[in-house]
Amino acid sequence: MLDKLIKKVIKDAEKKASSIIEDAERYLEVRYQAERAAIEKKYKEKLREEQTNIDREMELSISSFIMEREKELLALQNSFIDEILQKVEERFNDYLNKKMKELIIDACRDIKEKEYVVQVPAEADIDIEGIKIEKNTKLKAAFMIVSPRWEIVFDWKSINASIGDILREKTAALLNDNGKTETS
Repeated sequence: MLDKLIKKVIKDAEKKASSIIEDAERYLEVRYQAERAAIEKKYKEKLREEQTNIDREMELSISSFIMEREKELLALQNSFIDEILQKVEERFNDYLNKKMKELIIDACRDIKEKEYVVQVPAEADIDIEGIKIEKNTKLKAAFMIVSPRWEIVFDWKSINASIGDILREKTAALLNDNGKTETS
């Protein structure tokens, strides 16, 4: 009988232990699933943040790359514009030196004032009836009409100052038009 009682106590203890273990397993499973869900949620949030950061970094990198390309193209365009304007300046200076006498006559034709002097470069051989001409060693590819109240300078610098922006814009527009037609 003692044997039966011991077996019954052991059986009850095993049932109770089994029940306790099952409860513990269920508790651990619930707790494990809750903590796993929390970890996965945290991971997904961190993954989203990292993907957003990576996307931002890639956008910045691409934008930086594109801006660098645009800067290089703009520098190239500006160097072409400067080269073209240099050639225009040379042609203007050649034209001014060749046609200086005619240009002075045309410029002085409408001047009503009588007290003016036209200054020309020292190496210029210009003599115009009715116009007082003076040699000026500081002038190169230029002439000046000087009055007591005003003075007009005809040279590349003054032309460039008055229409240089227009020349740059037109040159840039031509370069842009050519660039578009060649790459399109």
